[in-house]
Amino acid sequence: GSEMCIRDRPFAVGNILLELLLRAPCVQWKGIVINMKKILTTVAALLLISILGVRIWYINSSVITIPVETYKVGEWVELDGAFQDVSYENTDGYSLRVKSAAIKSYSDFVREYGESEDYMEEDIRPELVLDVEFEFSNKGNTEGQIELFQYFVEGRYFTMVPNSSLWFLTVPKGEGQMGFVLDQDTSFEFHVPYIFRQMGSVELTGEKIHIIASRAPVKKMIEIQL
Repeated sequence: GSEMCIRDRPFAVGNILLELLLRAPCVQWKGIVINMKKILTTVAALLLISILGVRIWYINSSVITIPVETYKVGEWVELDGAFQDVSYENTDGYSLRVKSAAIKSYSDFVREYGESEDYMEEDIRPELVLDVEFEFSNKGNTEGQIELFQYFVEGRYFTMVPNSSLWFLTVPKGEGQMGFVLDQDTSFEFHVPYIFRQMGSVELTGEKIHIIASRAPVKKMIEIQL
């Protein structure tokens, strides 16, 4: 293809110039000795720089940029077909908003739902939980779905992910499966517990975070100031 031609052309030109340099003699004109190798070396350098510049321009002009939309807590995000992973999520008609977000200790979170600290094994218990209250709405869609497990939280130096074990406490009928379908023309409010993707914790108070509601063809994010 054309991209292959553009990528390989510098090497072909370089080989030709190298061959010329190896064979280039010194010539004499009007008593002045001219070193053809030096001239060809300069020409080759300028030519290769030009070819490299064209290549960089081609790559930059071919990059696909994804527009970004940012929403605040309480604002409705119309998905309009935007998706997390693949287009068959078919999110036309779906919308969502974040109603609240609270930082809680693991102990406080599980006790709210009538469980003790032993609900999770000690070696996998998070130190804290980010409790995010969502509301999702579906208007007229009979085939779409929401991939909730991909609704990551992105911070400056960390990522948080929904935890299916703790989500089972908040939405027992979900059976821990972090994907769902809403009946046509209905809405659903629920809490999603987020934990750090890597073990350990980061001080969240004062942090500005973003919940990723979709990644393509538009990246839609909900900004939260903790």
